Amino acid sequence: MKILLLFPPITVNIGSVKKCNLPIGLAYVAAYLEKQGHDVHVIDISVEGYETEYIVDGKLTFGLTEEEAKRRIKEIDPELIGISCSFSSQFDNAVKLCKWIEDIKNYPIMIGGQHPTLDVINTLNTLSELDYIIMGEGEITANELVVALSEKKPLDKIDGLAFRKDGRIIINQPRKPIENLDEIPLPARHLFNMEKYIRINKPFNHFPKKSRVLLMITSRGCPGKCNFCSSPTFWKFARYRSPNDVIKEMRFLIEEYGAEEIQIEDDNMTGWGDRAKEIFRQMKSLGIVWCAPNGVRINSIDEEMMQLMKDSGCYRLTYAIESGNEQLRTGYIKKPYKNKDIKMIVNLTKKYDIGLHTYWIIGFPNETRQQIQETYNFAKELNSDSASFCLATPMIGTQLLKTCKEQDLLNGSFDVRNANYLQSNIINPNIKSEELEALVYKFNSSYNKRLLLRNPIKFFKKYGETILKNPKGLLSIFKKFA
Repeated sequence: MKILLLFPPITVNIGSVKKCNLPIGLAYVAAYLEKQGHDVHVIDISVEGYETEYIVDGKLTFGLTEEEAKRRIKEIDPELIGISCSFSSQFDNAVKLCKWIEDIKNYPIMIGGQHPTLDVINTLNTLSELDYIIMGEGEITANELVVALSEKKPLDKIDGLAFRKDGRIIINQPRKPIENLDEIPLPARHLFNMEKYIRINKPFNHFPKKSRVLLMITSRGCPGKCNFCSSPTFWKFARYRSPNDVIKEMRFLIEEYGAEEIQIEDDNMTGWGDRAKEIFRQMKSLGIVWCAPNGVRINSIDEEMMQLMKDSGCYRLTYAIESGNEQLRTGYIKKPYKNKDIKMIVNLTKKYDIGLHTYWIIGFPNETRQQIQETYNFAKELNSDSASFCLATPMIGTQLLKTCKEQDLLNGSFDVRNANYLQSNIINPNIKSEELEALVYKFNSSYNKRLLLRNPIKFFKKYGETILKNPKGLLSIFKKFA
């Protein structure tokens, strides 16, 4: 069967960085389907039309125009189309893409990713053009669907599939997670315009150290249960690739694409400590640099691991600490980090001269002004190289959203598809939404100005290479929070 997999256009706030990442989940599904003998084609609409921008409702969208996207879909003329929709913010563009497809021909359409998986009924009710939802991990379910359609077999026994039948929505039982991730073929990067991703060079950490940057994952899921995160609901539990399999892919990226830097997109690369240490030992001989912009868990790191990370080329780590109030962090948020342990690991990171970015969240239900101020004070005390402050956002599939619905704490205008982390979406009796938004802006502004002013020599020593390569990008950050 000829299958076309699509990644939709991307919409961002005006002034935000236009990140350009290989859709790794789609690439894995493509690889698995191709290995089963299917004729697989891919179009990443966002990167193929990266230079094309248009503004709708005060936001910027980039990607192929409707006419060009339709032309390319029609040219391939597949028997089945698959659409990736990892996040709720992509859903409106997935809807738009379905309508474009429907205008061409009545192609059968499947969709996968976190949003449709965690909101099955609403997704099918919203998208009359949609035929199938691949729930959870997509590789095996998508293949079984393709085989069933090819052989005209019933769909009722395909685990992880939702579909329509006789006017009803059928949701089959969930598929068990793949136990051995090493059995999955490496992402089908050869089906994507990899040189364009590399040339644009706006990956997850959009201030990379090198020019030829590629992304990969070494695990799926996270051992944490943070109440604002959908990973535990979507992935169920953490699974890890073996060190040898990880290094095999890294060598492939170096040999095939000339990778100079690899960014690890895991929810938590260091979750299984012994495995991570062995990966770092083997990475030392590769001669590349790397970072983990999505974050690593503080309670999974010790000094031996820090030394190994430094020796293997790690130039930047991210710690998602969330709150400066230990009780709020460990109790409500469900992140089991004590302040003393955080300080110890942050000091260890500085000892080995690894760049450090920290994530913080304010505006949780019933969070007090004092707790919010404690967060900013603790961030200043830790003195990471840079920091991001955002507002608690009840995303789909999270315990936070469930709590907000049960307690009627959502702002009237809240829509999970348009939610963003600088906008207050939760009613807090202790502080108004407008003030929360002003505070998060103030925290970002005042903290990151300090990045340059407090120690310009250290700043340029650490980030000089990045600045010379991307001066406009750095300037945009300072303008944004001026």
